[in-house]
Amino acid sequence: MNYLLKFAVIIILLNACNTYKTKYPYSLADFKPELRVHLEKIVSNPFIYYSNNETSLNYLDKNTSDNELQKLLKAEHSILRALAFKYLSARKSVNITKILLDNLDDTATISNFEGALENTVADFMIDESRGKTNILKASLIDTVITKHPYLIHAAIFFIRELAVDEKYYPELKKIIKNKYSWHYNLREELIAQLSEYKKNEDTSEIATWLKRRWFKKEEFKFTLIENNPSNAYFFAIEKYYNNLIQYNEEKILQEMFWRNEGFEAPFTNFIYAAASYKSKESAAILQGIYDKKLYKLSASWDKCEYYDLNFQYTLYEAISKYKCPYYKNLFTLIEDGTKKFRKRYALPPMEAFIDTTKEKNTW
Repeated sequence: MNYLLKFAVIIILLNACNTYKTKYPYSLADFKPELRVHLEKIVSNPFIYYSNNETSLNYLDKNTSDNELQKLLKAEHSILRALAFKYLSARKSVNITKILLDNLDDTATISNFEGALENTVADFMIDESRGKTNILKASLIDTVITKHPYLIHAAIFFIRELAVDEKYYPELKKIIKNKYSWHYNLREELIAQLSEYKKNEDTSEIATWLKRRWFKKEEFKFTLIENNPSNAYFFAIEKYYNNLIQYNEEKILQEMFWRNEGFEAPFTNFIYAAASYKSKESAAILQGIYDKKLYKLSASWDKCEYYDLNFQYTLYEAISKYKCPYYKNLFTLIEDGTKKFRKRYALPPMEAFIDTTKEKNTW
């Protein structure tokens, strides 16, 4: 039985090698001698951007024909396939759209720089196509998400490019369930994106994720909650508030929300997330923060009027956004402070000029 299993494994490996050789049939020996010199130099190290390769990279860019570069797209070395696309994508003489879509299954790994994380050839190609081609973003996004969810850009498209679209909901669920290797860096954003769909069936799962220790980026947590203030997530609001009380007693409030050299985004996001509940419980928490001055720094210079007025202004903006009868008392208490902040510190509103005459279809 063991012999049969070993034989089956050997057959599978041989088939995989044959498939790879069939798809990428060209070795260095299949290229003309003057080009081969540069190709050998490039493949002799594992990094695309290597200082000693500058001459060889310039040769690929300036002295290779479209046909030679397209042949390199089928080379056995993944670094050559990536570079071939890089230089082809800058040319208007080829149908780069078709080339990109035909190579999205190239999952061989490459490294741009020494010490950098590895990336797939397909993801590298997507990055290289930015602003250089006439590829429609919508078409690319749809193809990657539905047919190549294992690419890191499948997640990136959800997080940075894609508005909530009901038809992609099953794909996002699959991406989260499959736990791809790049999840460690993006899982918080993926869970936040899942919450955008506001599906009751996901509430319990999202709440479980919010309870995990790794969910340290408070700004993601509270943005998620503000977008969908489910009662199942209110425990996170209460926990943060209780921590504020605890840290205030220890005179180290900045450890809670004035971390990262004074950035206050997590605390501001918390205020808006709490206000979004529009309930007696959220009103009590916001009132408690104001009464106990849980927004104050413990440093000697924290008595500056600016911080007090800035908090009142932030709180005023949050409860104005989520108006409800429970905030009426707090609204009255901070109205004067908000007016003072606007008069003394607030910048005048900036005019936004957006050119809507041109539709930007390129990736």
